Amino acid sequence: MEERKFTEKESLELISQMISASRQRLQKGSGNPFLCYGYSSLAISVATFLITRFSGNYVWNLLWILMFVPAIVLWIKDRGEKPETTSYIDRMLTNTWKVVLMLMVLSLVVIVCSGLGDGTINMMLMLPLALIFVCTGTLITGLTIGEGGIVGMTTIAFVMPVLLLSAMVAGDQYLPVWNLAGGFSFLFSLVIPGHIINRKSSRSC
Repeated sequence: MEERKFTEKESLELISQMISASRQRLQKGSGNPFLCYGYSSLAISVATFLITRFSGNYVWNLLWILMFVPAIVLWIKDRGEKPETTSYIDRMLTNTWKVVLMLMVLSLVVIVCSGLGDGTINMMLMLPLALIFVCTGTLITGLTIGEGGIVGMTTIAFVMPVLLLSAMVAGDQYLPVWNLAGGFSFLFSLVIPGHIINRKSSRSC
């Protein structure tokens, strides 16, 4: 078999294609943050439901603040493990989730500060808002990597925060089962997409 010799132009085109392909490739384990947040949220939703259901004390809903713990853990982990190369897609997804986290923090600050003004801090809004932010981030992720399964899962997850907001507008009082509804939404917006992304990233590496 003859060994083909590349011209300088063909060599440059080949290198350009290889660089472009590497930029579009997901890093292995890209779905791990989804799984970290997802399984944490499932545990928190079940624990919050059980405690509020049997104690009757709704102050335990503040357990949802523990959702910020995975963010701190992942931030510390990322500082210690800097990848040698980062693809364009990975950078874009990282920035997308930074925006999601920022929106959650800002929402929490606004709710607390406005509540301090009138003496009542109503945290009911925080759960549906967080679900909407997460669903938006996951939807962008699915569209960016071209994974229709993630888009479909996120569509299912998006139903819950809309139902919760509708119930609040209708004047319904908080129910402990709303925590399980949040966990259900996080299952379809974080856990399942996380496994899909890991499977896709393993194939692309």
